[in-house]
Amino acid sequence: MLNQKKISRAGSVTIPAHLRRAYGITAGEQVAIDMDAAGAITMKRIVGRCVFCGADKELRTYKGRFVCAACAAALGKEDGHV
Repeated sequence: MLNQKKISRAGSVTIPAHLRRAYGITAGEQVAIDMDAAGAITMKRIVGRCVFCGADKELRTYKGRFVCAACAAALGKEDGHV
């Protein structure tokens, strides 16, 4: 099904309600937006990525942010913790 939407002055695009319901997309979720060489724009749901390196494996949350195990370990070492 083709869904045509206008881009707002702020650059926002609303995901149609029937798609949000069908895929369980809720307010506050993050998406990655990319454009290929032909100009096709894709939007991919982000389950979670490390705030420092972008990894999507072995994630933990700290104050509402995702941090991967490797970055958490590196931060601990910089802080003098092991």
